[in-house]
Amino acid sequence: MSKEMEINLSKITLRPYKISDVDDFLMYGGNEKVTRFTRWNTFTSKQEVVSYINDYCIPHPYCRSICIDNRSIGFVIIMPRSSDDRCRADVGYALAAEYWGHGITTRAVKMAISEGLKEFPDVVRFQGLVELENKASQRVLDKAGFLKECVLRKYSFNKVSMDSTRLSLRPFKLSDVDDFLKWASDDRVTRYLRWDSITSGEEALTYLEKVAIPHPWRRSICLDDRSIGYVSIRPESRDDRCRAHISYAVGTDYWGQGIVTTALKIAVSKVFKEFPDLVRIEAMVEVENKGSQKVLEKLQAQDIREINKMEIKLRPYQLSDVDDFMEWACDDQVVRTSRLRYYTSREDALHYLKEVAIPHPWYRAICLEDRPIGFICVKPGSDYQICRGQISYALGSKYWNKGITTVAVKLVISSVFEEFPDMERLEGFVNVEIKASQRVLEKAGLQKEGVLRKYVIVHGKTIDVIMYSCLKTDQTN
Repeated sequence: MSKEMEINLSKITLRPYKISDVDDFLMYGGNEKVTRFTRWNTFTSKQEVVSYINDYCIPHPYCRSICIDNRSIGFVIIMPRSSDDRCRADVGYALAAEYWGHGITTRAVKMAISEGLKEFPDVVRFQGLVELENKASQRVLDKAGFLKECVLRKYSFNKVSMDSTRLSLRPFKLSDVDDFLKWASDDRVTRYLRWDSITSGEEALTYLEKVAIPHPWRRSICLDDRSIGYVSIRPESRDDRCRAHISYAVGTDYWGQGIVTTALKIAVSKVFKEFPDLVRIEAMVEVENKGSQKVLEKLQAQDIREINKMEIKLRPYQLSDVDDFMEWACDDQVVRTSRLRYYTSREDALHYLKEVAIPHPWYRAICLEDRPIGFICVKPGSDYQICRGQISYALGSKYWNKGITTVAVKLVISSVFEEFPDMERLEGFVNVEIKASQRVLEKAGLQKEGVLRKYVIVHGKTIDVIMYSCLKTDQTN
């Protein structure tokens, strides 16, 4: 169909799918141009399409065939959420390539929204996610009356597998000699170091054998397991064993890419566990070395130091925690500012711990000297949302404004990407009116992405939220 050919948009209809749509569906569902930005693979046979229509399209709460003269040329779906998220629904669509550029998808989306408002009375927000590259789909939503709210980083993926992380820390090996010499012989790298540039392979081997390998904690910063720099932590001894000195360097080819900041965050997250007496990590930087100063400012090591000082720990809940749980979970100030409900009895709280908190994939008590004073949890996504997890938390009001929740969030970030290897994005949303919780996520290093209107129901009221996120590539490997 040529773009010159006019389409009478009044002939566009939406209807449920039928098995008899199989041939028409295969025409667009088997076209890679159409499926490039969809979450399902290109269909290759009628049998695949029959199964998809029968198992997914027909039983779906709102999956409609976009039709011209009752012939299927695409689809539009509305997926309403449940529970406290029932105020919103996701919208998705695709159209046969020969019908692109005629306003058909925009028309279909508008028709679907009109029907959806009647079929799903709890829904007050329809939202659509579009890949940044997919400009045409962005225009569809713009024309359909959707408001662009923000860019959500690493939010979802379709058929493309996520790349494994390339950056890592490991002990040096003698076989690193050539890679080590490449950056350790560069005067620009060693300019601010306490050792001179290495000038030969023999000198590099001696350094690795006599200094780097026997060092109590010196790690090679590796990209695809190739050494591109180092990070070193040297704990003091005796009465000074509470502190350690950190130093680092990276090859000039990798400056300005956030590699050193990421490497230091990995190092700091590990070293407090390996040296239990350690409560302070310090670094000295020459005043001229502005790049290194920025690295340490981004690291914000002072907050991590507070973890040991305040004895803040995260651990799974136990049934024996019920009394401590009730102390903060029955706090009016906590319930009012969170999505928690009131617990009216000890039995009610025990049931919650037994049926919800303990079997949850990642639900931890925030503990001060092993006594629960709040909770923090991560809900990992599934299916095409497996690349992201959602963080939530609450803390007893008498512990507010002490930096405890920020520490707890940082503890989560230091481990959650390792525990859920498919997770690339950790996100949290906060009521636009709760400034303190916004500061928690900002101090913990999450990035504000935008305001999502009428996003969730809290205590019977649909509220606007601010979405924050951090990525695996921001934090650790």
